[in-house]
Amino acid sequence: MRTLGVIALDLTGPIAEMLPPVRRTTGAVVARVTPETPYSQQGRLQPGDVIYELNGKTIANVEDLKNAAATLKPSAAAVLLIERESTLMYLAFRVER
Repeated sequence: MRTLGVIALDLTGPIAEMLPPVRRTTGAVVARVTPETPYSQQGRLQPGDVIYELNGKTIANVEDLKNAAATLKPSAAAVLLIERESTLMYLAFRVER
């Protein structure tokens, strides 16, 4: 996902077992970040983050994340709801491209 600068995987049972306890059974897990990953005041996405929403749209899997990211316009504001180490948080950033 070039817009978000990540490689993600579907949150499945086996993947969830490798993470700290997660609150939901669906989402997209960040497997790798690239230098293009947007930075915000809250930091950057990190491997192991689970993405649950993008701009209020529920993300149940990688396909949902790709579709939601494809609608982002350059310079638009975007907000992700993620879970990192069993803590829910929002990451807000501007889309670069």
